[in-house]
Amino acid sequence: MTHRSSLTLLAVPNNFLRSSDLLHRYSPANVADVIRYHVLLQYLSWSELRQIPSAGKLVTTLYQTTGRATNNLGAVNLTLNPIDGMVYIRSPVAYSPSNATILSLAKTVPYNVSIFIVNSILIPYGFDLMASENQLNITRVLKDGRHFNVAASMLTVSGVVEEFEADERGAGITVFAPTDVEYYEG
Repeated sequence: MTHRSSLTLLAVPNNFLRSSDLLHRYSPANVADVIRYHVLLQYLSWSELRQIPSAGKLVTTLYQTTGRATNNLGAVNLTLNPIDGMVYIRSPVAYSPSNATILSLAKTVPYNVSIFIVNSILIPYGFDLMASENQLNITRVLKDGRHFNVAASMLTVSGVVEEFEADERGAGITVFAPTDVEYYEG
């Protein structure tokens, strides 16, 4: 996020977080993706929110940038209710079970960051909180690829595997490694 210059953060109050089992039952990777879903990749001021058309405004979230959200399901749809003036946030899918309402503006640094308080945790549509964490296992991938047993062993013995796996954070990793034949003939 350090390279982003315009953000809108949707902050969930502590009392809502305490009443949710999200932080206690689910894997850190799933919790991180839910948090990413609360980071909008566009600066929105309170006055801009009040001008949202009744059809809504689709805004991309940080979760969309992970590549784990299909189509536009890493975005949120912001809608303004013309009757009560409330701004609602939901998945771009019609009839999404995960919705929130913007309660207030907490902080703004014009044109860079705005932080709005919302009344609920947003869960991306189709997001399976019960899914197991996809923990990277470089040595398994190398061994499953066959002909990379020497490289897998060297990475394990050197301790580099643990460093790579700990630092991966869902962004993916590319390893260029010689085959076993190249080790023996090289």
